Amino acid sequence: MDQISQLTRQLVETFNNNRAIMEDMTSDKAKRAFVLKILTDHDLVFGVWPDANKPDGIDFLLIKGRAKLRDVIALKVGLSSTIAAIPCANDETALALQQTHGDKPHDA
Repeated sequence: MDQISQLTRQLVETFNNNRAIMEDMTSDKAKRAFVLKILTDHDLVFGVWPDANKPDGIDFLLIKGRAKLRDVIALKVGLSSTIAAIPCANDETALALQQTHGDKPHDA
């Protein structure tokens, strides 16, 4: 399995798991705390949203971990277990997370 397929498979799985967890949360405060924990606890964090036009039914945007992802691609090493997906309503939500919580220029 190539790296993109492996990444997509892992993102679909973590998207579904995290979406189920967030759907059970009743307050926005709890959801925000969960998202912040994901951002803190993982090296690679993607915003993921449903997209019926994509073969896997999702699309995604890297929020955090550009340097780590570059290393994975350049060194052709396996993907880390510290990959997470934050369920987003759409690409605009993922972009907002990237802008507020993503890598800073010196981190990239």
